[in-house]
Amino acid sequence: MRLWDVATGTHFQTLHEHWNWIYSVAFSPDGKTLASGSADNTILLWGVQTGDDSRILKGHQSAILTVAFSPDGKILASGSGDNTARLWDVNEGTSLRTLPGHTSRVNSVAFSPDGKILASASDDNTIRLWDVRMEKSFLMLTGHTESVKTVVFSPDGKTLASGSSDGTVMLWELTPE
Repeated sequence: MRLWDVATGTHFQTLHEHWNWIYSVAFSPDGKTLASGSADNTILLWGVQTGDDSRILKGHQSAILTVAFSPDGKILASGSGDNTARLWDVNEGTSLRTLPGHTSRVNSVAFSPDGKILASASDDNTIRLWDVRMEKSFLMLTGHTESVKTVVFSPDGKTLASGSSDGTVMLWELTPE
């Protein structure tokens, strides 16, 4: 991975600890930590200024395809080819919980703006919504006819957008609990 100074266009850091493809990267909300998910089945947490890999997160049994930080930066979510999403404690570098339920790989994860809900998108053509505190899926969204590749919450958290290999983008209205 290469880090660039956007203002000047100059390269200032190369990070290379993964030994296989890197599928996903995400900055923490404060911009001090970068997470990278790889086909080597690991997630690395990097200090952006130093380039040091401060934590190696292991637990998935297949490539990590997606990573996302919670809005407060304390939790990292990941999705993998092992059909699961996981939640990680960023400070401790430990797995908090595994979120099973998808029947195919998890391509995208996203936190709601308040950090209470995690959305996961899968090759099983579904989206699952997870209550982060209760550690369970409370809703499965269906409608795409092919793999769901990406999900994102609107800034107000009232709408979820999803994109699929079926060539559609769907908007899902989320009602308060």
